[in-house]
Amino acid sequence: MTKLRRLEEVEMLELEVLPGWDAAPRQVGETRRTRAETVLSVLGLDVRYGRRTVVSDLDLSVQHGEVVALIGHNGCGKSSTLNAIFGLVAPDCGEVLVNGVPLLPDMGAAAAAGVGLVPATRNVFDDLAVRENLRLGGRQEPDVAELERRTARVLALFPELEARLDIAAGKLSGGEQRMVGLAIALMAQPQLLLLDEPTQALSPSAASRVLNAVRALADERDTAVLLAEVNVASALRIADRVYVMNNGAIRSQHTGEELRAAGPLGWWRLF
Repeated sequence: MTKLRRLEEVEMLELEVLPGWDAAPRQVGETRRTRAETVLSVLGLDVRYGRRTVVSDLDLSVQHGEVVALIGHNGCGKSSTLNAIFGLVAPDCGEVLVNGVPLLPDMGAAAAAGVGLVPATRNVFDDLAVRENLRLGGRQEPDVAELERRTARVLALFPELEARLDIAAGKLSGGEQRMVGLAIALMAQPQLLLLDEPTQALSPSAASRVLNAVRALADERDTAVLLAEVNVASALRIADRVYVMNNGAIRSQHTGEELRAAGPLGWWRLF
């Protein structure tokens, strides 16, 4: 057996067992968007840390009700791309537009434009109850009745959190904390949601619930979603379109349907 053939078998095995689910991917886009306007446009984005270029001449777009996956190995520039879009890091050049309007390079402008970011790191307040975490997410909304409506909508996506509203977030499981982190972002009702490694360190069942909720946001609420994932199988469960990233640049673009049909061997050859 050649070394290359052995490598192919190992890569196929790793990609197949990562998700841990046997169910077929959901059919995406069936009840989705009535409008197809572009929410996010990124044009010629460059990000550098000192002399090191981590994102180079990157273009991408996301429409209303669309889930777009940015996939690539760890360290390829996915997180830096999301952080630059949200204004956590200043790009060296390029434009970020939301609904055709350029964003200033700060996260206040992004949040005001309806952009929400859920980072890969934990973003819950451990000592606060789940209910209090959610209220912080909706802190810009002065209407108490509206906050209650938003809380109800979030709990409809994550019903398992309802029984934990008065429990400190730090006492929840990793999957539940991930749900709370996503729920915090949703309390602001973003029209564009940026997700960094949403299934990282989650059990298969918890990851499945998170991904299903993200898909429901796009299908039922017309939310535009850009998610960065190293786990190709996870991303393809819900993605309409996929950008493949390598060494800071977009290497290729595909529909989710194309990559689901290609299978694991086709995926690893992309990088």
